[in-house]
Amino acid sequence: MQKDPGSSVRDDVVVAVRDDVVAKQNDVLPVKVEPIHRSIEITLKDEAFEAYDNFLKFLHEKSEMDLYYTLMNKVELCEGSESKLVLKIQKQNPKLEQEIKTFAKELNETLEIIFQFSENITPYKEILKHKIMKEGVMQKLAKNFADVQITDILMQPNSN
Repeated sequence: MQKDPGSSVRDDVVVAVRDDVVAKQNDVLPVKVEPIHRSIEITLKDEAFEAYDNFLKFLHEKSEMDLYYTLMNKVELCEGSESKLVLKIQKQNPKLEQEIKTFAKELNETLEIIFQFSENITPYKEILKHKIMKEGVMQKLAKNFADVQITDILMQPNSN
């Protein structure tokens, strides 16, 4: 795929824009969620996106796809840096919270995870979809294909 010179879409993010997505990584099928029909205001700093993306890539590299998809589809990133992630989930879930903290410590011993709880969350995937839809490449696709949708986002593991 050729990258639009005016686009900030990164090479390490795979965006699926068809409903018949071919699964990757051990045939793990993409998780579909109902789109959120509300305006998304992105107030996160680039540092927050980078920190969370690094965590997601780490999970992908470890083949921890269940946790990866949970973090993409059921968790909201509220704040982030190299040393701290503030995540919002709908209700307390000690098992999930411990699993996230365990992998975070494996990635970065000093990474602090803070949980907030709310019934109303905007999953990270929805934030990314909103951000990507504003990109030049997606704008061009939308002009030619009115029904274009992003159905899945895979953070590619860091190549060493």
